[in-house]
Amino acid sequence: MTVVDSVDVSDICDDVDEVAIFDDEPGRYRARAFVEDDAGMMDETLVDLTDYPAVVAVCRRAFDVRDRIIFEPRPTWSPDDADDAVGI
Repeated sequence: MTVVDSVDVSDICDDVDEVAIFDDEPGRYRARAFVEDDAGMMDETLVDLTDYPAVVAVCRRAFDVRDRIIFEPRPTWSPDDADDAVGI
């Protein structure tokens, strides 16, 4: 998974500083939110970007891709969790 593009949204959102899109698979991209910490490093934050329509609008205009971009958070469930769910 690689970063395809990113956009600074700190001027329009207090909770997110930057949004980057990653190529999840061919023809499908996932937007992920990042915040800057006190040391100037970017850390991913798990927010639902669809709760920030202005951020989504800016990103759609700024990202130079034509394929689908997913703005919902990544699923936190994985197939490994299935064992725990059925008590195995």
